[in-house]
Amino acid sequence: MQELINGLVSGSIYVLFATGLTIVLGILDIPNFVHGETFMIGAFTAFFLVAGLGVHFILATIIAMLIVAVIGVVVEKISFKPLRGAPHVTLLISAIAMMLFLENLASLLWGNYNRTIDSPYTKQVVSFLGSTVSSQRLLVVLMAVLLIIALQLFIKKTKLGMAIRAMGQNPEVTQLMGVSIDRLTSFIFALSAALSAVAGSFLGSLFTLNPHMGLEPLLKGVVILVLGGMGSIVGAIVGGLGLGLVESYTAQYLTSAFKNSVAFLILIIILVIKPTGLFGQGGDQH
Repeated sequence: MQELINGLVSGSIYVLFATGLTIVLGILDIPNFVHGETFMIGAFTAFFLVAGLGVHFILATIIAMLIVAVIGVVVEKISFKPLRGAPHVTLLISAIAMMLFLENLASLLWGNYNRTIDSPYTKQVVSFLGSTVSSQRLLVVLMAVLLIIALQLFIKKTKLGMAIRAMGQNPEVTQLMGVSIDRLTSFIFALSAALSAVAGSFLGSLFTLNPHMGLEPLLKGVVILVLGGMGSIVGAIVGGLGLGLVESYTAQYLTSAFKNSVAFLILIIILVIKPTGLFGQGGDQH
């Protein structure tokens, strides 16, 4: 039960991160490798709001979402909009360049040492079926569930959500229907960055944060996209939770040293058995 809870906590963070990554890749067909750095900036923004201004953790996370959403739009305007229609390799190089710039800027501004976001729920412990878990971990799972439900409702029930799905299916027809592709692209990047900021804030409240924290979740996010199927939000949810649980049980029953490697072992197996992923091709991709 303890490992189940730990796996759900890690998986919830992975789901938020991977969902943000998949809506840009699945709808815009852009390999946004800057996603790991918006994750890092979200964690640092929440940290300084809590530690420097005394803002409550939940409010700090919401503010971090808004700030990083704006940064996401700036990244899109600088790194991707001028290269619209360019080959994927060009977009990838641009993304890596921005990723390295932001990582090194963060190192210069904040230093290369670990910090932790203080939350009033961290020291509160709840007993559940013979296991103990901090209220902060339960909060992470609860907020992740609410955010994913809200995202699904937004995508499926609102006019803007319909426009996003239409753009993923046929950008040209969407534009002919009067939808501004530039504005919609900026909104998608803002939404993606906001989700990564939440994931960063959650991780920073449970573990530690530093300027180099974005690479590992980015690599695992790619694994989740391959596992669930490129562009599938449902695939990102299943893949994120699955990876979190596998890592948790691997650390408990094998060795924690192998925990991070198991993600890439899963990647190899999925590529061999089902390259399109669990929900790739033929299903609802958005």
